[in-house]
Amino acid sequence: MARAHLKSDGRILGVRRRPGIDALRGLAVLLMITQHVAYWFAVLRARQVILVTGALGGLAAPFFVTLSGVGVAYSIHRSAAHCDRRLIVRGLLIVGFGYLMNLLTPSWFSPLSWYVLHLIGTAMVLAPLLRRASDPGVLVLIGLCLIATVGVQNLLDTPLRLFNEDMAAPRKPGGVLRFALAEGFFPLLPWLAFFMAGMLAGRWLLAERKDKVVRLALAMLGLLILLAAVDYLKLDFARQAPWLRFFKINTTFYPALTPITLFLMAVSLFFLLAFVGLEQKIDRFANGALTAMGRASLSILIVHVALFRESLPRLGLFHRLSAEATVLATLAVLVGFTLAALAWRKAGFKYGAEWLLRRFS
Repeated sequence: MARAHLKSDGRILGVRRRPGIDALRGLAVLLMITQHVAYWFAVLRARQVILVTGALGGLAAPFFVTLSGVGVAYSIHRSAAHCDRRLIVRGLLIVGFGYLMNLLTPSWFSPLSWYVLHLIGTAMVLAPLLRRASDPGVLVLIGLCLIATVGVQNLLDTPLRLFNEDMAAPRKPGGVLRFALAEGFFPLLPWLAFFMAGMLAGRWLLAERKDKVVRLALAMLGLLILLAAVDYLKLDFARQAPWLRFFKINTTFYPALTPITLFLMAVSLFFLLAFVGLEQKIDRFANGALTAMGRASLSILIVHVALFRESLPRLGLFHRLSAEATVLATLAVLVGFTLAALAWRKAGFKYGAEWLLRRFS
């Protein structure tokens, strides 16, 4: 439970860092590394390994984006007086880290790719506006974000399946703006909805209203079931434009259609509740390994992508290992990063990306 004191204006002061939030971010790091490294190592015929790690790794980005919204809510309540400038500066720095990662990984990205750091950074730049919306107002904005996603994807005639070559370098009219809005790896539509859901969840956790988080997640699942039922019944209007993207069950989020968006937002909120509810036990697990990974998540994201995605092709190991060797190699990488995070924690993660964010914002 967060230690907090209410002032007369309703602000909550003295809010400590929540190890459950850091630990869930740490789990997202593990899932992300597992997905990336396993896919980069495994021969393409090792389909079971790729499918399993891909499915698990698909939770990483929703967790990261949702938790960034939660973190913003906590940051605002720690220091509401000067938070706008801090959020904007921090957001711009995160966008800068995103473009740095583009440059460090030319085999995967182009200099103008739009990945998860660009999304999170931009959402933080927008946070001074979003934080002024009431809870019902944020819920309306989430709904409008989902509706706008379908409208913009229809307007741009976005394919129902985007591949890396579609998202790496902008070739269509609109360029980077098109990527940022709808067709990058993690565009603002619909991913800004995850950030806003996280902000709401953070507010409600601070107010000790976990029941509201549960109700929001259940409402998302209920709407998902309704949309899935319409898709299952193969009703004509739901099988064609402009309504198709509201109902089509698609297991990929490249691009994210409405059903998968609702599912992943609900799952993210349920995991958030579980990790916050069990945070003391989780924080003690393996000497706080998950918490340490979570506190170094930005640094680990940049390092592991630049290191493995660039080095494996040069070493002749890209898509070369058997399923068994891939599992062992992935476990070794996970252990290595975990031990490094635990050791780095003793130095306060000095000189890492997170340290730089604190230093300059």
